[in-house]
Amino acid sequence: YKILMERAKERKLNLQYVREYYLFSKLSNERVAYIENSLHRRNGVKINYDFRPISYYYDIIFWTTHFRDSLFRKLLKATTEDRIWKVAFGIYAFIFLWGLSRIKNKISYKRATLMAVMTTGFAEIAFQIVVLLSFQIIYGYVFYKLGLILTSFMIGLFLGGWWIVKIMPHLKKEETVFAWTQLVICIYPLVLPLFFWWLSASKGEVTSWLGSNIIFPFLPIIAGFIGGFQFPLANKIYLGKRDEIGRVAGLSYGVDLLGACLGALLTGAFLVPLLGIPKTCLAVALMNFTVLLLVFLAKPKREMIIYESK
Repeated sequence: YKILMERAKERKLNLQYVREYYLFSKLSNERVAYIENSLHRRNGVKINYDFRPISYYYDIIFWTTHFRDSLFRKLLKATTEDRIWKVAFGIYAFIFLWGLSRIKNKISYKRATLMAVMTTGFAEIAFQIVVLLSFQIIYGYVFYKLGLILTSFMIGLFLGGWWIVKIMPHLKKEETVFAWTQLVICIYPLVLPLFFWWLSASKGEVTSWLGSNIIFPFLPIIAGFIGGFQFPLANKIYLGKRDEIGRVAGLSYGVDLLGACLGALLTGAFLVPLLGIPKTCLAVALMNFTVLLLVFLAKPKREMIIYESK
């Protein structure tokens, strides 16, 4: 506390509430020793890092103590990083084997497309959570830019949907375009941590301004564009020549929302605090890559013609 007060005097800070007697009480040797002793006695407790904010995971567990016999609290306490990866790879294997069994039974390519819509819904909401948390981690605030980042995502959805609807009548090979779109969804989360590390390590004012005003608002536009581009294309592939527009639109939209619901719950409560942001991005990329394999395996064998000019 003496060092802090010396710095305050050197910088001529006009402090009204953080006074010497206040810091003496808060940073007394007894309190510091009590906290250090409490931390040392808790074996298995993980340290909080910038891009692995596990402290809010512990705070959620503490909050659930207000509810007696909370099932959610038991689930939280039982969840570990190793168990998350085991469950994740189990889900990847299930998706892949389930898809293979359907393909062998001549269940159409359309089912793989519908699975891709669900995993894209999961990924899109995970991207938003990761971007918002990373912005707060790097810059220390987020509400000031919250509206801009969310709006950027919606702009990307509009642009992606508008473009695919415009060129869709001229596409000869929707399956190939869809596969490339799914590949981009696999690559995008692998690039995100690189931007985050670069911005967090940079100390220049210009880079900091570009990050908060240009780069971060632009990242959701890319994610939204991918999702907005893929969804109408998936609907057309799944619909085929059948006259069931209402049923197909409702089914694909419901599957998309189901994926987004699972993404919001699992990413916010489990993946980010326990795996950290880089590993969360990796987990999402692997999930979409698994579906990409299904898309390739189920894809009809035709010529690889993508676009026919007017």
